[in-house]
Amino acid sequence: MNVLKLIKNLNKIISIAILISAIYILLIPLLPAIIFGLNTNQYYGFEYKSEKTLEILGEKANQLPEIPKDNYLVIPGIYINAKINEGITESTLDLGMWHRPNTSSPNKGGNTVITSHRYLHTIGPNTFFNLDKVMMNNIVLVYWQGKEYVYRVYEITEVLPNQVEIEYSTKDSILTLYTCSPLWTSEKRLVIKAKLEQS
Repeated sequence: MNVLKLIKNLNKIISIAILISAIYILLIPLLPAIIFGLNTNQYYGFEYKSEKTLEILGEKANQLPEIPKDNYLVIPGIYINAKINEGITESTLDLGMWHRPNTSSPNKGGNTVITSHRYLHTIGPNTFFNLDKVMMNNIVLVYWQGKEYVYRVYEITEVLPNQVEIEYSTKDSILTLYTCSPLWTSEKRLVIKAKLEQS
């Protein structure tokens, strides 16, 4: 009798554990979207104290940390604050934000290109999962070698993977961000272009 009761209780525990595991497996791919929806960042996604954040947030900006020494991409509208990684092979993409080799950098002008996976849970929410939520005229900030570069979005498009001209050099100082689209496929590339506003 006690053995049967023990087996029934064990079955209940295992069933609950399986149910919790199934819910976790179903929700993990949506984690960045859930975090985005629940975000209550009191600084509206601005991460560092700078001229731009002082202009936008006023005195509140004084509570933010100083501009980082490493290179960072901040997209306040979608709460991205991610280190920009350098590397010459595609494996760099698995680290998060990848400054594409052979493209410019903010301090040199031209076309600075940064790409990231649309979703890769091992690098947390700082992927381009929510890049499709960026809107025209949104601000994008790049902190490069201790300086702040403020860009404003002027174009949102989708291209085919072989349309490599998105990485071509330009006369204007622009920032090109791209990732795979639609979500969880590599059928196309979602491309965000932003023009340098101030540095």
